[in-house]
Amino acid sequence: MMTDMNRIMNELDEGEAKSLLEQIFSDMRTVEEEAHYSEQHFFSNVQETYRTLVADHKNHEQMQHDTVHIVFGDAAAGSLKQALQALNVTEKETILNVADLFSIGPIWQLHTREGMQNRYDWLRTHLNLEEAALLAYEQTIERSIQKLQNIRKDQNIVIWFGDNAHEQTALRFIVYVLKEQENTITIINSHAAYTRHFQRDDTRHMGEMASEQLKELYVQPQNLHVLTTEERRDFERQWLQLSEQHGVLRIWENDAVIHVPENHYDADIIEMVQTQSKQGEFVKCVRVIGEVMGHIPQQIGTYFIEYRVLRLIVDGIFDMEGVPSAMHRYTIKMK
Repeated sequence: MMTDMNRIMNELDEGEAKSLLEQIFSDMRTVEEEAHYSEQHFFSNVQETYRTLVADHKNHEQMQHDTVHIVFGDAAAGSLKQALQALNVTEKETILNVADLFSIGPIWQLHTREGMQNRYDWLRTHLNLEEAALLAYEQTIERSIQKLQNIRKDQNIVIWFGDNAHEQTALRFIVYVLKEQENTITIINSHAAYTRHFQRDDTRHMGEMASEQLKELYVQPQNLHVLTTEERRDFERQWLQLSEQHGVLRIWENDAVIHVPENHYDADIIEMVQTQSKQGEFVKCVRVIGEVMGHIPQQIGTYFIEYRVLRLIVDGIFDMEGVPSAMHRYTIKMK
């Protein structure tokens, strides 16, 4: 980490370094003089500054490559990174990870600053996320958009996605963000390619695929499709339609992203609690969430399922014992 930090600092010119130091000193003075600005706020701001420097450095590195792969999630990015390393193409090809879960939370006008803030506010007030995760997320989308808009005109863009609401929504969002750029956009439906190549359908999204599998899919030309101008315009129109909705849960059904009520999976949650608590005993919330995630065909994440569990507790459907600060710290049963 220190080696990376030293390299990043060496890239700053004198003016940038001076400005950075002045900002840190100014924040330190604010901690001493302003009661509302705590040491935790100061630490969080320094941490965010560090993340921004790292992101800018990676963005600079990204500009040196011929091809930019866009994926949606840490697991997908990690597997694809290993696949590209195995193919010995990392000097020419890099990865841009838009790390969000697009199947949950509001996406209303997400391509605007107001929409980004609206999404962040909902995640902060509805999901049981750790403070550090929230702080890291706050500028994720805005930074991702900036990186996308910094892609050179001569760089190829490859977008990986699958047949699920998360990646299909993300695909439309990214194509819309790139609407003013003339780069060639190639898409890979990893789910369709995986099913066709391996003759089985046992993955829901790219993050569940191993690097060796992604390597095999990438080297087959039939899995890569270059978007036509009309296809790009169609994805852009679809995004604008999606971004007018105010729902917080989306599923992939009949080859389309569909908004559904946020209680769409409440019946599955209740049934799982009834199954695991036949004698009326309390069962661990984390176990219920894991079982529900394993049974539903969509990728919506554990935090959204827990959000609905907590809602069912408030509505008097479940009893609870423990502290709901984290899903492994409390148990539930039918009331």
